[in-house]
Amino acid sequence: MLIGGRALHTDQGEQVGGLGASGGESGTDHVVAWKVRHALDLDNVPAGVTKANNDNTVHDLSVDPASGRMQSASGYGHPTCSPRATTIAENLSETLPTGPEE
Repeated sequence: MLIGGRALHTDQGEQVGGLGASGGESGTDHVVAWKVRHALDLDNVPAGVTKANNDNTVHDLSVDPASGRMQSASGYGHPTCSPRATTIAENLSETLPTGPEE
């Protein structure tokens, strides 16, 4: 079983810990951790690895034809999970954006 997790950041962007979730597939665990962190208002990510500058899951894995191994264009790739979990994860930046509450 894999675990999904997220870093916890104050409204000043200071990392104060982490939150892990386990119980389903890793894609679902990441979504649960994102939603809990958002509810706690500890999702003020100062900089992230995605184009949206947050720490959302990056689904960019592909098979390297030369080695047959999985590779990630960004270096932060995560396997896709169920279609529903993948769709929810891909939309988290819009449905529950990171950053201080306004």
